Amino acid sequence: MLGGLERSALRMAPRGGADGPPAPPDGAVPDRPYSRRFLLAYWLLGLMAGAWYFPALAHSARRLLQVRAPPPTPGPPRRPHTPPPASLSPARTGRPGRASPRRSWRTPPAPPPPTPLTQVSSATHLGLRVLSLCTLAWSQAAFWHRATHGGRARPFPSSVVAFAVGNGVLETFVFLSVFDAPRAALQALGVGQAASWGGAFAVYAAFAGWVHAAMWDRRVFPPHMRRGEPLAPFLVPLTLLSAAWLALWSAFGDLAWVVVSHVAVDGVAASRIRFPLFPWDARRGGRSG
Repeated sequence: MLGGLERSALRMAPRGGADGPPAPPDGAVPDRPYSRRFLLAYWLLGLMAGAWYFPALAHSARRLLQVRAPPPTPGPPRRPHTPPPASLSPARTGRPGRASPRRSWRTPPAPPPPTPLTQVSSATHLGLRVLSLCTLAWSQAAFWHRATHGGRARPFPSSVVAFAVGNGVLETFVFLSVFDAPRAALQALGVGQAASWGGAFAVYAAFAGWVHAAMWDRRVFPPHMRRGEPLAPFLVPLTLLSAAWLALWSAFGDLAWVVVSHVAVDGVAASRIRFPLFPWDARRGGRSG
């Protein structure tokens, strides 16, 4: 009888202490094992989509870094242009001729002067970048406040960098393909630019919500959200950030800015929840607070 009461008391006692793992912090959920197969499959999908977006990323990165392509190798020198003799000029022969000397192939054409349209486009581009930075800081501050690491050990910094870069690049490719495919389909059906963009954004938002709820929160990430915390302070700036990213891509092709911002988001997430990307991250010094 006494042994049964002792066993019942042990089962009802909270876990933690010297003989067991420490209890999770207030508001956190208990830790659980997770699978990396979903993450690898997701990254494989990103690699498949990257076959279409890698050239655009390289071109956008050169523009972001202000790196110009090397000039073409000059060919053999051409013979100098000699004007026709006066006896064969168009004024005397009545035949059409050149009214101005031929432009040399070595002289590039002058860039067009700035117009109000290009100035508005540049201001819009800069404004979207500023909006993405503001919403990035807002969303990550909200995430840092409502997320928890659950007492997990800190992963190696190299693991955080590997996850941030790998997922930031590949998931961006997946998201863009989910956005571009319905947008192109709607435009092929004769839908206007604004309506097709809004419909594609709705498809993207539905996919992003599903993949985070069904894969990231349940299959890949360990439990990291505090109980009872509202979602609105985090979802509102995240939605604005996604809209700014897709506008930068669809209007200006600024894929490098989108990728760098996404890498920053994933780096903050992996650091805050202490995501063990590799098996040795979970065994690093046991569990620490």
